[in-house]
Amino acid sequence: MKTTLLAQDKLKHFFFGFFIFLIVSLIFGNWVAISVVALVAIAKEVYDKVTGKGFFEWLDMVYTICPGILLILKTVIC
Repeated sequence: MKTTLLAQDKLKHFFFGFFIFLIVSLIFGNWVAISVVALVAIAKEVYDKVTGKGFFEWLDMVYTICPGILLILKTVIC
């Protein structure tokens, strides 16, 4: 099955957000981790815009932050 570049980009954001959240949460806890992931997501989009290597995309930030939010919800609900 062929995936589009758009889908690959969103998957990269999702997995990088997941791994950053996982590593930081193991050391500092969930709330610090989600804050770090949000800051990294914003910084990445600003970097793309400023350098011209990409566009500022809100959806990329959502895909980066989403895994952390889902993991926090899982721990709160279960």
